[in-house]
Amino acid sequence: MSNTISVSKYVAQPALCHGHVPTPASRAYIAWQQGKLYTGQLNQREACKFFPAFTSGLADPVAPTDINNMLPPPDGKIASANQGNSEFLDEPGTHWEKHKVAAGELLKFFWTYSAIYLTRRWNYFITRQDWDPSAPLKPFPIRREAVFQG
Repeated sequence: MSNTISVSKYVAQPALCHGHVPTPASRAYIAWQQGKLYTGQLNQREACKFFPAFTSGLADPVAPTDINNMLPPPDGKIASANQGNSEFLDEPGTHWEKHKVAAGELLKFFWTYSAIYLTRRWNYFITRQDWDPSAPLKPFPIRREAVFQG
């Protein structure tokens, strides 16, 4: 008689685009709170946009040995990350919650992880003061330089 023990070893593998910004609440986070997105959709709409790049296949200047970037979302599809089932996030209008920010004010960003993986850095972008909420969201009204890199 033979006794065999099978042992399986699980190792955390790198995962992409798994996290979201609850503070200050993004459009996707607010939609998730309202039950319009499930958690997977929330996380995939928040990350991996690789701004200010406009093309795919680019090496990360901070980590050139990392994987090359995916295609960033096109103009008018930024909030949805150009992914289906959340096109409503791209709707222009004044109905979106806004966060007032004064010049020189300390603005705290919080990132929530939903998968175990290495993170090289975070870049947070905000719309500029002259942003037109009646126009589709595109990189131009977003500050080209990150308001925070860490």
